[in-house]
Amino acid sequence: MKAWILLESHGVTAAATGNSCGLWPPNMQDTREITLMKTIASFQFGNVYLRRRPGWSLVPSSYAPCCTWVGSVTDGAAMHVKDPVLEGHATHTQAASLLIGLPRGRYEFTIQTFDPGAGHGPFSLKANGEFVLRDIVAKAGKLRTCTFRCTSNGSPVHLEFLPHLDGDFLVNSLVIRGPAGARLFPVFRTAPPAVMPVRRELAARGGSEPRRALRGICDWLLANRRPDGFIGDIWYRGGFHWYTTSMPLRALLAGYDILGKQAYLDACLGALDIFVGEQLPNGAFMSVFRGKPTVKMGKAELAQIMKYHRLPLSDIGSVVTTLAVACTYASGARQRRYVESVRQFCDRWALHFQMKDGGFPDGQWPGYTSVYSCATAIQASQFSLAAKVCSNRAYLDVARRAIGFLLPDWREDGRMIGRAPHWTVRNRKPFVMETLYFGDQWYYDEGFITTALHAVDAGFRARVEQALHRRVFGTHGLFKALNGSTWWPVQDIWNNAKSIGMVQTLLHVHRAGRSVPELDRALDDMRRILCAPEYVRRLGVMPEDAERPACIHGLTTWSGMRMEATGFAGMTLAETIKPGVLYLAAR
Repeated sequence: MKAWILLESHGVTAAATGNSCGLWPPNMQDTREITLMKTIASFQFGNVYLRRRPGWSLVPSSYAPCCTWVGSVTDGAAMHVKDPVLEGHATHTQAASLLIGLPRGRYEFTIQTFDPGAGHGPFSLKANGEFVLRDIVAKAGKLRTCTFRCTSNGSPVHLEFLPHLDGDFLVNSLVIRGPAGARLFPVFRTAPPAVMPVRRELAARGGSEPRRALRGICDWLLANRRPDGFIGDIWYRGGFHWYTTSMPLRALLAGYDILGKQAYLDACLGALDIFVGEQLPNGAFMSVFRGKPTVKMGKAELAQIMKYHRLPLSDIGSVVTTLAVACTYASGARQRRYVESVRQFCDRWALHFQMKDGGFPDGQWPGYTSVYSCATAIQASQFSLAAKVCSNRAYLDVARRAIGFLLPDWREDGRMIGRAPHWTVRNRKPFVMETLYFGDQWYYDEGFITTALHAVDAGFRARVEQALHRRVFGTHGLFKALNGSTWWPVQDIWNNAKSIGMVQTLLHVHRAGRSVPELDRALDDMRRILCAPEYVRRLGVMPEDAERPACIHGLTTWSGMRMEATGFAGMTLAETIKPGVLYLAAR
């Protein structure tokens, strides 16, 4: 591997050592190569709420097929930055590697480092094991641009960011130039393909069997639960998040409803028994699996948790929604305990946070918080179902007010105005969500669908259905985003898992009598994909290689959200078989 350091924007060349590294300028042959190079990829770094420059791709800390982080990386963003490319960043005080799938050839890489409020560095950078940049220091408010070249031997290019002692690294963007026609490929050889099948391939495969596929998913969920009963994703950092159980558990409930296998119900109720046992005296829940029942905790420990720990309405609201559904399948003392737990969460905790305009913040979240669109939609869904299982019609008004707050945010083109107060981007102002950002939008959709199915006001229900219709058929809606394909583009694992849930929105609008022949065909394509393990594996469903070396990094591989993605697949298949089963509104 031969690597050149080319230049830096402020006119100072980085120091370099090693036989294969040199200083600018390269020889004349290298100069001619530069003029023939084409832009292969343009990447921005940071969290999923960032603005994106047209034609650029966002690389979060979670797995994306062709460009992914391995190691400790923190997504971040700065406020009051005009250029979207410089708004977000990846940073850490520990070394981290960026893997990029590039075919054989010579490439030019340009990185940018910028933070308006703080300095960063020093850090160095290796490309395929050789230093290409050394002692990079970025001053607060000063843009630093560094360019280097390296050769790919056909294996993924390995960019290693190395912060010095007491330093850190920060990168906002990366532009790759190389031979015309070069295309990115998945960085792991065992990773599934990064594209979905074309219609001709689906047709050749034959028909679909949703019941058989649902059984396979539920059996897989049983086989992959933890010995302690937790049925959710296990990440290498951040603990076991309760919300990752909500989709697998709802899939098992629906699987029991449709297929009648008692083991599905037993596994689900066993996990929910643990969840209910961790409810705090104020009705709230911690966001992570504690593994210790509340009755075994001391008063001082509980007081510390209730005052200082994250007690969200969004993540936990999803699990309470699942608990509300489970109330209709449980019996006896367990059912009474579940109903009481739902009631306690609603009355003693969640209701205190609803604002006069109907919106919800995210409960107790240390630091800045205000109305959070996800939390508002999730609470609407939760209270709609709680109204039924707790026999409390007043809860329906809570849900109606929450969705009433969100309704004006749904634009005629099908996109939603989002509010995400936890991220210091867009100056903490509402922003238009991109069509393909499913990570939040599934929660919006489910809140609208569930509330519409349980609302008693016909006029209100009609307004919600119209918003859902725009969500599908608007000029920037879900159906338009398909663009004639069998599925939406494969993205990072966060969006891939949620894309499976977006089919539920298409199904709802289709059943509301607002369909077109093209939507019928699209839903048939999606049903075939969901029934084919080799296709849904590309979205993170039922991967069997979670313990291989490539997968030890949790969210940085395709299997990082396997339980959630598999749960979404089970939920969606169940809804194709028995409409309304997910919302306690089965016909």
